[in-house]
Amino acid sequence: MAFIEAMTSRSELLMNLLSWGILISSLISSFAFMVLIILLLAGLSMADGKTHERLTIKTLPLAIFLGGIAACGGHDIALFALPMGHAMGIIIGPDLDLRTRTRAERHLRRIALLTWPLLIMSTGYAIVFGGGRWPFTHRGISHWPVVGTLTRWLWFGGPVALLLVVTGNATALTSAWPALFWAFLGNCLSDLVHIIADAV
Repeated sequence: MAFIEAMTSRSELLMNLLSWGILISSLISSFAFMVLIILLLAGLSMADGKTHERLTIKTLPLAIFLGGIAACGGHDIALFALPMGHAMGIIIGPDLDLRTRTRAERHLRRIALLTWPLLIMSTGYAIVFGGGRWPFTHRGISHWPVVGTLTRWLWFGGPVALLLVVTGNATALTSAWPALFWAFLGNCLSDLVHIIADAV
């Protein structure tokens, strides 16, 4: 009897993982297709910081739509978190690997009293992920789908997570996990827009 229950729980786990995989892959593929259509209709030339910012804003309704689809599937937090993660792509995007100040960093400098930790962290990110040999060059690892996003999330969010764990507030991190997951996915979609625009 215990064997049957164990097999049932394993099959349920596999079905949950499969449904998550199908949901995420369908969201990403439909988003990439819509972004490609937008880029082709816009007839863009070489993408610069202003173009990337505009594309992120123009594709925000798509992120809201995809968040709505995920919310209809029972993931209510996705309706808010996925578009927020997408919008974060304006500030924390793949071009942070540039050693020169990006457009996003110039925006942050305007309110430097509030954002100085981000400016310091982004300078460090540029040194580590954009200052050497491949894959640590501009349009190297920071421009890889999902992996590049993960490097930025670990770089900027890692110290915060570590601080929460050290101070005994790890429960805040675990309770925020669903929102962080969907925000990460939204940020991945924003980075995908950026990467597609660089490739076109």
